[in-house]
Amino acid sequence: MIQFDTVHNRFPNGTTAVDDLSLDLPEGGVTVLVGSSGCGNP
Repeated sequence: MIQFDTVHNRFPNGTTAVDDLSLDLPEGGVTVLVGSSGCGNP
């Protein structure tokens, strides 16, 4: 299992990419995080 606990990420221009993300990912699964732009570019 992979665990994320209150993860935050902000781009140098101040745009928040991730704010207070917590999740548990089961072993052997595939997980994809897609932002509003669809590819991770603000």
